[in-house]
Amino acid sequence: MDTIPIPDMLPTAVARPRRLVEAVASQSLREQGTGSRTARAWRWMLTGQGLSPISEAPGTGRPPDLDGIAAEARHVTDPDECAWPPWRYNFDPDPDRQQARRVLRWLTGAADAIPLLDPGRGRYVGARFHFARSDEEIRTVRGWARHGLREHGDLPDDLPLWQAERPWQWPATWMNAAWLRGAIAYSNWVLGDQDTAPLSSLRKPLDPVGTLAAPDPPYAPAELIGLRGVGHGVTNIEDEMMAYLAGVTMQGHEGQPAAEPTRYPPPQWGEGVEQAHDWVTGEDLKPPADHHGCGGYHPCPGQRRCSCEAAGYCLRGQCPACVDRACNAAWMAIGESP
Repeated sequence: MDTIPIPDMLPTAVARPRRLVEAVASQSLREQGTGSRTARAWRWMLTGQGLSPISEAPGTGRPPDLDGIAAEARHVTDPDECAWPPWRYNFDPDPDRQQARRVLRWLTGAADAIPLLDPGRGRYVGARFHFARSDEEIRTVRGWARHGLREHGDLPDDLPLWQAERPWQWPATWMNAAWLRGAIAYSNWVLGDQDTAPLSSLRKPLDPVGTLAAPDPPYAPAELIGLRGVGHGVTNIEDEMMAYLAGVTMQGHEGQPAAEPTRYPPPQWGEGVEQAHDWVTGEDLKPPADHHGCGGYHPCPGQRRCSCEAAGYCLRGQCPACVDRACNAAWMAIGESP
């Protein structure tokens, strides 16, 4: 890349391999131009030269440290325009400045969302669509969620309608099961294992090859870009999230419509879909289920310094997090779960 020389030894704050940085930076400059704030972000981050991309402070000639990068990424130029965190739901209305923030967060590993407008940008990391996770990673986490249903409990088969209409009065086990079910449904859909979308239940097949090779339309409308803050994407995925997510997740909340179990899945299901989507696209580093199979409504024993993941199997009583429960006892069988 001629305009921004990438040093042989990347700065210590950069968490990405050099070859990937070169590829993404080159495409980023083609999209945004060499005079953009995004170009400044690459230059400032990698060399310490020029103005910083958001606050426009003069560079010191040395690459910034992690604290300086984090402060720059969340710098607010106009409090009325941009609220914390500026790169997600309260997005920066300046598209170039938004991408500059994303470059900083991606390079440091604070987020995995690839800072490009390319609708097929997942290919840079071996993923499909505009995703930051490979199919193998998605299947692994889906296996963890399935394990969680077996280990921690599933939704009842014969849930009466009156209970289905009161999802916020459910026991935590049911809420957690609904969350995991939503994450599994999203994973099945984006992997091409089911044709129905996870929120609308409408038939929206995502061909694993065709949708990536020729997105239709090739660029998402501006309102979708603004809502998700991820640049151009595959429209049928982002449209599902935009059109149905709020309607599902807000059911039954104070001041919101009552739950409609005959029309929508439970709100906790929608939350699981949302977490799965944010993780798959790289907006969130936390997967919708962890290696214990714990979802959003199950206190995870892994928070007590679980050492099983490093060992590759559940240590049971030898691990402080697994004294009274198994995590993934048959660790290697996760990917083979039905």
